[in-house]
Parts: sequence; structure tokens; C-alpha cells
Amino acid sequence: MSNTEHWVHKLAAVFTIVAGGIALLIFLGVKGCSPEEQTSPPSVADSPPGDSSGVTSSPRVNTPSSTPSRPPTQQREMKYLVDLDPLSSSYGVDRGSADLRGRSFPQSVSLRVDKNSIPANDAEYNVADRWKFFDATIGVRDDSPAGGRITFQVFLDGNPQPSHELGIGESRELHIKLAGVLRLKIKVTFTVGEYYDNYSYGVWGDARLSD
Repeated sequence: MSNTEHWVHKLAAVFTIVAGGIALLIFLGVKGCSPEEQTSPPSVADSPPGDSSGVTSSPRVNTPSSTPSRPPTQQREMKYLVDLDPLSSSYGVDRGSADLRGRSFPQSVSLRVDKNSIPANDAEYNVADRWKFFDATIGVRDDSPAGGRITFQVFLDGNPQPSHELGIGESRELHIKLAGVLRLKIKVTFTVGEYYDNYSYGVWGDARLSD
């Protein structure tokens, strides 16, 4: 064997030994890894439903509102004059629907007057210190003759309140305090006009008492 061949065989043997050692190290390294280290971390799909972060959240509890409920609104009591009998009246009262300026007032008290035989008419009611307010829409009834005018006035325990003179086609809203009042009187007076025989009606439209 020549010198060259001898060194070639020697290098081949060394290469074989080195390659075997590397293979042994790789084998030992793979075998030494634990199964836990090879397991991949849990994915989002493994998380509890409804939580994309993978963190389990406590279920929500609906707490009832602590806001106190409002007490029901107290309804005001009311009484129409048509439902009361007057203590006195000069010439009687007409009860029922009446029209003022084309508007119908179904709960009305009407007092009729004329220039000759009934220049004034009134009706007095017992309110017995029970009610706080008197409300009405006053005016000359639509079917009254044109040209006449009537004065409307309210008396509280005999004390006159401001008067209102109105003609056909005119109306006014009344809102009068009744606190401490025992007697309520309504009055209409013929003021001016050219007719003698036809009655004219002073209307207290939907006249009512309330507390």
C-alpha cells in the first residue's frame, strides 16, 4: 500500500467516527425533550365561549334598578253646574248644550233675558267651601238676535267680581278662585239692544267647579 492510500483510509475512518458522534448527539437531544415541552399552547378555539382572550369571565347578573317609582298623579275632582240644583233663581235656568261662536258646550247653564220682561236673571249655588275654582266660557248664545249685548257677573258670598259685557260672536274664559266661599251666584243683565219680544241667552259654557 502506498503512502497516499494509507492517509486516505485514515481520513475516511476519522470522518466515519465524527459523523457517528454527531448523529448520536442529535438522537440524544430529541429524546431528552419532555412531552409537555412539545405541546403547543391552547388556541383561542379552546377558550370558554364568549371570551376571545382565553380568560374565563363570571356570568353577569341583572341587578334591578333602584330608582323609586313615581306615585300616580292624583286626578282633580270636578262638578258641572248642570248637575246641581240652584238654591234660588230669578227666572229659572236652561241646562244642556249651547253654542258660542260655532263651538258647542254640552254642559252649559243658560240664563235668558230681554229688554222688556226679563232685564236680569241670576242663579245661586251652594259650594259649601268645598271647591277651589270656578271655570266657564261666557257669551251670548249663537241663536240670539243680533245687536244685543249682555253683562255677565259673578258674586262670591254676595261680593261682586269684575263684570264682562259681551255681544253675539264674542266670548270670554273665566277662572275664579273659590277658596273659603259658601255661595256662588251667576248673573246676566240685558245691557243694550233694539228688540223687545225675542229672548237672548247668556251662556255659561261648561260651567264647572273643581278642587
